[in-house]
Amino acid sequence: MVDTETLGLLRCLGCSGGIAQQDETTLRCAGRGDDHGDGDGCGKTYPVVEGIPVILTDTEDEVGSVIRTFYESEWKAGADAGDRVVPRARVAHEDMSGLGQRYIYKNEARFGRVFEGMGSSGLFLDAGCGAQPREEFGAGFGKHVCVDFSIEGLIEARRVLGDRALCVCGSLLDLPFKDGVFDGVLASHVLYHIDAGQQFTAARELTRAVGRGGRVLVFYGNPVSLERRLAGLARRVLGKKRSDMRSAARAFYFHAHPIGVMRGYLADGFGAGGLGGGRVRAVTLRLFGRRITAPLFGVPVIGGVLYLVVRVVEIALGWMPGLATYVAYVGEKD
Repeated sequence: MVDTETLGLLRCLGCSGGIAQQDETTLRCAGRGDDHGDGDGCGKTYPVVEGIPVILTDTEDEVGSVIRTFYESEWKAGADAGDRVVPRARVAHEDMSGLGQRYIYKNEARFGRVFEGMGSSGLFLDAGCGAQPREEFGAGFGKHVCVDFSIEGLIEARRVLGDRALCVCGSLLDLPFKDGVFDGVLASHVLYHIDAGQQFTAARELTRAVGRGGRVLVFYGNPVSLERRLAGLARRVLGKKRSDMRSAARAFYFHAHPIGVMRGYLADGFGAGGLGGGRVRAVTLRLFGRRITAPLFGVPVIGGVLYLVVRVVEIALGWMPGLATYVAYVGEKD
């Protein structure tokens, strides 16, 4: 059975009506204006798997299928990272050294203040979290809602979060939630794995789901970062092709839009419109990514010194998000 609190958040993808429990393994559309099953619903039904409602359309885009397959295998497949065994997906995309993880943590922890004072009875949406919910960002809310299209990932997220978790299997391109039900929304390093032409749709869905006074935080890539420019310069100097410089680690679809475009996508969802960004601001998240930090922090003896140098550079250039490899978009809904 699905708890009543989760049912109260859900919407039918066919008609945007409420959703009610039909039996232990099935939910059904309850129609508009009635979440308890007495309305004239569209008749659409949805399965419940391991207690998790699966609110998905019958079809999904090709990129979504690839990502689903990747996460359902890679998040739980152990990979050696020094003295730890961690999901292979993290090893492929993060600097897993001690200094690398400290660098990531310190930069992302700065954004915890975005959700401060939102209220302990509020609802926090962790969009596309997979098996790694961002527990630290949702800690100040009453409930931590996880949406992802990997059942395996959501089961692990529920184990991590315990009673605070409300888990729903759904797509960011058509969120299975009613309008304005969340006080805080986080999309951490997930939007750039969605097809380039559909990221606008995902951005609109995130802003639709947050209520007035609510806040949205998006961790995203920057296609024209300082790191990418340095990598391009290195290729030219060394006479190597882009494919020669790529990591041998398994990767999947990635497309990051320029800062002005992504700000516009999010701002449009808030009603600001245009590419100027309106109520959405872009802030440096991390100046450098794995291909810079891993070799620097891994230098014997002086790796720690180089870490401090990177931190100093980060402080000096942090006011220019256009140079950053990863950008944080922060928006508030009036």
